[in-house]
Amino acid sequence: MEKKKSVKNVAICFSGKVKHLDLCFPYIKKNLLNHLGTYDIFCCAEDDKDLEKLKLLKPLKIEKVKSFDVDRLIKPEIKSIDKQNYKTLIFPESFRFNIRNIYQQLYKINKSFQLLEDHMKKENVSYNYFIRIRFDMLPINTIDPRKFKFKQGEIVVPKIINLKIKDQINDMFCITKDFESFKDYCFLYKNFRQTVQEKVSIKPSFFQGIYFLLEKFYRSFFIYFLKTINKKQIKFLRQILGVILLFPNLFYEDFKERKRCNLERVLFYYLISKNKIIKRKPMDFVIVRAFDDGLLIFG
Repeated sequence: MEKKKSVKNVAICFSGKVKHLDLCFPYIKKNLLNHLGTYDIFCCAEDDKDLEKLKLLKPLKIEKVKSFDVDRLIKPEIKSIDKQNYKTLIFPESFRFNIRNIYQQLYKINKSFQLLEDHMKKENVSYNYFIRIRFDMLPINTIDPRKFKFKQGEIVVPKIINLKIKDQINDMFCITKDFESFKDYCFLYKNFRQTVQEKVSIKPSFFQGIYFLLEKFYRSFFIYFLKTINKKQIKFLRQILGVILLFPNLFYEDFKERKRCNLERVLFYYLISKNKIIKRKPMDFVIVRAFDDGLLIFG
């Protein structure tokens, strides 16, 4: 016998590393959860020592994953994209910003959504709003979905102040009233490489091609070298690498800025290809990475 149809106000999909959730939760509760009415939380989280902190959220469903297991799944995709890097696409890599980390992030977003979708089918439940959020997001001001007037196919994302490149969007948070739009947003994992090839590819000139191959070798050498000697993840050595990797930024700076294959740009073109409407709204928040390292976003 089919269960009676029920409706809740908001479905929230968390994903990533739980690491600093204990610091962010009081703000998530005060500035987001307390304004949602009825809601269910779905989490895909790194299975590590911080996992216990998930109890703060009281999630309805949890998917625990190990990054090394995900690495095996995403290896063919990373290998394929890496072959094209600095040939038909530009993605300057570092310890933090690299193709592997992007795929890890997208995989967890997709898994969190799958928990939601399975629950909706099994329990015959629907929601008025859908939210994607990170565990390390600390909202400074109130976020209330009812204050946004949604059109069909519209997705609200945080506005980035002084954004020079218009074909990018903030990928750290989104709200939509449309389940299919939310599904598309969370399915970039399965469409990332195709979107890169079709929407974010480049055709470098002869001299650009030669330089980009040299830059790829330069970056790969120093990342591999410092990763090899930095077995204990000493922060000082990572800072040295950061300085070393600044040098290639002096060359073709404007071209790389406009053509860069970053997640924010790929997500923009993917959503546009799905005929989604992107609405940028002011939202002030902090991405909490460590006690001495964070990212402050003003809308």
